[in-house]
Parts: sequence; structure tokens; C-alpha cells
Amino acid sequence: MATPKWDALNITIPWRHFIGYCLQNGELPLWYPYQFLGFGQYIDNQSWYWPTWILGAFGYTNLTFHLEFILHLMIGSWGFYTLLRYLKITSNTAILYSCIYIASGFYIGNAQHFGWIVSGIWIPIVLTQFLKYIKTLEWRYLITTSLSLYLLISGGYWGFTITTYYILIIIWTINFIKHKDKKKLFSRSLILIVLNIISSGVVLISIYDSINLIHRSNTNLISTTVGSFYPIDLLTLLNPISTYNTSDNFWKGDIALINIYIGYINVVLLIISFWKPVRSINKYKYLLGISLFFLILSMGETFPLRKFFTEYIPLFDYFRFPSLFRYFAISTLLIYLAVIYNNFECYVHLFKKAIIMSSITFTLAIFVLVAFNWGTIIKIEVIKPSQISRSILTIIQLSIFIIANLSIIILLKYYKPNSFVHYIFIAEIFITSQLMLPHTVVDRGISPLSIYDSIKLCDSVNNTNDKTLKELNKISHDLFKFGRNFSTYSKSVSYDGYTPYQYNEWLKLEESPMLDSIINRPLSYLEISDSEVNLIQSSPNFYKFEVYTDTVNVVHFSQNYHPGWTCKINNKLSKIKKDNISLMSVEIEPGRNTITFQFTRKIISYSFIISLISFLIQGILWITLINRCEK
Repeated sequence: MATPKWDALNITIPWRHFIGYCLQNGELPLWYPYQFLGFGQYIDNQSWYWPTWILGAFGYTNLTFHLEFILHLMIGSWGFYTLLRYLKITSNTAILYSCIYIASGFYIGNAQHFGWIVSGIWIPIVLTQFLKYIKTLEWRYLITTSLSLYLLISGGYWGFTITTYYILIIIWTINFIKHKDKKKLFSRSLILIVLNIISSGVVLISIYDSINLIHRSNTNLISTTVGSFYPIDLLTLLNPISTYNTSDNFWKGDIALINIYIGYINVVLLIISFWKPVRSINKYKYLLGISLFFLILSMGETFPLRKFFTEYIPLFDYFRFPSLFRYFAISTLLIYLAVIYNNFECYVHLFKKAIIMSSITFTLAIFVLVAFNWGTIIKIEVIKPSQISRSILTIIQLSIFIIANLSIIILLKYYKPNSFVHYIFIAEIFITSQLMLPHTVVDRGISPLSIYDSIKLCDSVNNTNDKTLKELNKISHDLFKFGRNFSTYSKSVSYDGYTPYQYNEWLKLEESPMLDSIINRPLSYLEISDSEVNLIQSSPNFYKFEVYTDTVNVVHFSQNYHPGWTCKINNKLSKIKKDNISLMSVEIEPGRNTITFQFTRKIISYSFIISLISFLIQGILWITLINRCEK
């Protein structure tokens, strides 16, 4: 019915389409020639994410992305459920909070950032398996920890991965101090580290191999606080649909990074837990401290904690967007709330009072807002969220809360502990989540099938060298008008697009007047134009040209220089020269010449093979151990 937008459409879908294209042609996704005259795609950790490979092997389109997204939400809700069950939360409560977890403000606001979503999916699974391993020291949990860590590292965003590793180190240290068999814990943990390094080697080596070539590696105190969460954004706890209105700079942060909604009823539970302390719950109060810590850490521009971490904690200067830490604040808070709901019978009487009081308060607030906005309300002819004032959006939000409250008040007359109240919990957050979807998640104005048809149409385009890069760019854009990386689908080299991985040298070329001359030429051309360069064969990692020249000449190849490129002229290795600031050229002799440019990175290819074998062996061992335990 709708299509994902922004980063999902600009980066995630085209890059996964590219990975699928490489796999179908028997190549590794090493070099991406279709954006900014090429860059090493392998540096992006998601290039080595197995779920994408499995889906992409059959051809990856926007509809495949829809499937992958839904599958991940299912895995994520199951993962949070298993974490809660491990923490002795009852099944009903665990189901309730796994639903709330997957519909929380983090998943709604950041649905366009698929690397963030993948991180949120695997972190609870990593924690559950690691906690089981620490408690039992069983090999099956050691292996599942290693496997799930690989999926987090390869599929997630770097900031989540680094933070998760620090959390695991803290948990391990605390348990090591208390553990009776320290030697066994230490030795097996070393094995876990080795397994994790081997299986994740392709990701780690890929990043290390190109980190100094890209502009993205240049971080500082200012850049690491870009994308902060702000105190004003706390209003999304009670009024998330007001994020539709972005006028007058009311919301200071990026609209995708401000949502922390966990359901209004959970806010009520949180308040009454302070109102009436319960001894069995007091021991879990440390979770509130952890949640608050991560919330403050997410406010990078407001509080100095993020800057402190940037300066003094290793690896925290390698990623931006402090708002990502709100994920840890939300998930930790939901665990605490699950504990409260697990003891709901202790709060029933107080909960009834809180619901009645909030209903009265919300009703009075609606009357006040209606009185002050009456002139605006009666003029509304067509309800378009982008045109609705924040006051009216607040009225809509409060009306939903009142309906939820009335439902609870009626049901509580016949209350049986944990029997039906959770249905109101789920209904309220799902309704609110659906109202938030069009603004930060999907574009209902674009049909997914229209994008799918355009992708299939682009697949029929033949890549040639008889048109200039500018002409190819126009053809690609005419065929595919959705998102910024349109040339990916027509497999045409482009100087346009969108990627966070831009080479430092390319940025110099992009700012120079030389670029205009280059884009008005084909992909490959001669210094002395006594004939044309013909493209015979092409793939992301390989280009083959034929040319006849009467004189000693220079063949220019408009792809960014990288040590992984090699060139052969008439099957003889030739030296590649760096020219046009960041591009390549080779010198040829008079006569007919066959020229091949090939991108290879042996260290990446070898580490990929080792990683794949390691992952498969661990998977087989895990299945064997599971079968043995069942017997």
C-alpha cells in the first residue's frame, strides 16, 4: 500500500539490489561503480549480512525489502520475548511487551534506517544468549552468542555494535568477579572471542582496509553530537503524532530521531510505580538508572556525557547520532515496566485511580485546546496531517488516550489479573503507531508496484560506452525517478547519487571545474581522440574495452582510483596512473588493444571465505549440540 522513504529508498534498497545483482553474476559485492564514480562497497558492513544474501540471491527489489523488514520485526519481537522469559517474566507479559517493543517510537521513527532496525532486532538475542552462556558455560550458548554477534556486526549500525560490546564486557566482568570457576569462564570466553573475530573478520578487515580513504572517517566532537535527542523531544512520550507538525522549529532534532513513544498506559504504570513502591520490584530499580544514563547519553548537545565518551572511551569517536542511545533507554525501561506489569495485582487499585484522574485531566485539556483553536477547527475542510496545527494533533492524541481509558475503566469492573488489560495496551500503541507511520516511515503517495515495475524496466538497459556520463545519468533518471540512487538499477556509472562513503580525493574532484569536462565524456575515452573506446563487457568489478589507435595514447577510465584496481593491456599487466585528481588512466601503444580493468581485494576475498566457513561450522555444531541436549 505504501513505500518506505528517505534512507530506505535512497540507500538500503539500491544497495541490497546491487548485492543481489553481484550474487546472481557470481561476484562478491566489492566495487560499487554506480555512485560518485565508484567506491569500495565492501566497506559497508551490511554487504556481508547473510539474510540479505539469502533474499538477494533471487533478485532484490523494493518488495523484497518489504519482506525483509517484516521478517526482522518478527525476529525482533521474538528476541525481546525470549529475553523477558529468561528474566522470569510470565508468558502473557512477555508477549505484551514484545509487541510494545516492536511498535515503540524507536522502530517507528527510525524505520528508514534499516541498519538501526537490524541492530534493535539482534541486540536482545545477543544479550539473551550471552546471559545463558555466562550462567551455564554451555557450548551451545557460546556458539549462539558468536553467531548472533556476527549478525549484529554485519547487519547493524556501528554505534549499536560498539555499545553492545561494552555492555557485554561489563556483564562479563561482574559475573567473573562472582563466578566460582573463574578459570573455566575465562578460557571459554577466550574461545568466544576467537570465534567472533574469525567469523566477523571480513567485516573488520573491510572497514580497516578503507577507513582512511573515506571522508566519513573524519570525526570530531562536533560531528559526534550531530543527530542528538533533545529535552523537548520528551514530549513524544505522550504526544508522538504531533511530530507531523515540523513548523517553527518546535522540534530541534531530526524528525526521525526524536520519538521515544512506549504507549501512554506504560507512562501511567511508570508513575504509579514511584507512587507505591513494592519490595519485590525495588531490586529492579537499577534498570531505571541504566535507562536514564542512556537517555542523557542520547542528548549529546544538551549534556556533556556524549562528548566525554567521544574523548575518553575507545571507538566512541567513530560514529555520530547520539539519538541512537535512546534505543537502549527505551528497551531497558520496557524491561522494568514488564516487571511492574508482572506484579500488576499490586497496583490495580492505584491504577484505577490514575486512569480516572488522567481521563479527567485529558478531557479538561481538550476543552481548553478546542476553545483556543475553535476558529481553526471549523475551517478544516480536508484533513492533511502536514497542514494540521500541533494543538489539533494534540487533541487527536488525547482523544485516543481517553477512549483507551474508558475501555480500561469498563473492563476493570470485571478485572482478572493479566487476562485482558494487555489488549488495551496493544490496541492503544498500535493505533498511535499507525497514525505516525506516514510521516516518518512510509510514503502513501508512491505505490510499491510502480517502483517494482521501474526496477524491472531498468534491468533491460544495456551499458555501453557510446554515451556520455551526463547522458547516461539522464536516461537512468528518466527510467527510475524514485530516490537518489537511480543509476544503480540501470547499471550505469554515475557521478550522482547518495552515499555516506565518499572518498576524500573524489570530494576534491567534485569541487573542481574539471568534473564538468569528465561527465561530458563516456566512461572511458582517449587522450588523443583518433578513435573510440568500445565497451565489450562490464560488471561491477570488471570492465573490458577495445580500442584502435594510430599513436601512443592514454586511455582514461572514469572510476575512482583504489589500490584494488588492476589493468591488463592485451593480457599483459599495465601500470595504472592516477589522474584527474581521483580517477585512473593507462598508456597504450599504437594498434588494436584489448584493455581490462578488474577490481580485486584478495584480503577481503580470503577473509570472506574464512568467515563463511566459520559461520557454517558453528551453525552445524549448534544444531548437533541442540539435538544432543534433546536426546
